[in-house]
Amino acid sequence: KDPTQPREKPGVYKLTCGDCRAYYKGQTGRSMRQRLTEHLHAYYKKEEEAKKQEETKSPTPAEHLFEHRHNPCHLEIELIHQASKG
Repeated sequence: KDPTQPREKPGVYKLTCGDCRAYYKGQTGRSMRQRLTEHLHAYYKKEEEAKKQEETKSPTPAEHLFEHRHNPCHLEIELIHQASKG
């Protein structure tokens, strides 16, 4: 049995908004934990940019959370398919 936790594995993942159940599917060669952290950093960066009145358009989880004022702490991530890096 593989002792590695699913969040520590690379692969195809599904990120679901806990406020409205909208979802985003992506693939990463890094751990899902690291990729989720990157999505959260993008959200907080977008929040900072908005405070400076800078506007950008991007269909990312960060954009969804920001646009709809959903809580980033409600994101759920799950491994759909494990894949090796590369």
